[in-house]
Amino acid sequence: MADWIIDVCGWQDQTRTLGGVLVSQLRLVHDADAWWIGIDAHHPYERVQLCAGRIANDGTFADVSAVLDGPVNATDRVELE
Repeated sequence: MADWIIDVCGWQDQTRTLGGVLVSQLRLVHDADAWWIGIDAHHPYERVQLCAGRIANDGTFADVSAVLDGPVNATDRVELE
């Protein structure tokens, strides 16, 4: 999932990946454009919840500007895009 998002966004070689508290949580960080995308996979990891936001001037990820209404099928690339 993370690799696909990096490809769609064109963030190859420009992205940091940060783990969350749980193995199912991941954050992709694109410092150059000050964007982050949070990925939360739901067991059995066929559903995924995404949110995105800007990185604040102080380096925090508090600004959530976009959240999907609910978990979506992780293989439905059209819906995710």
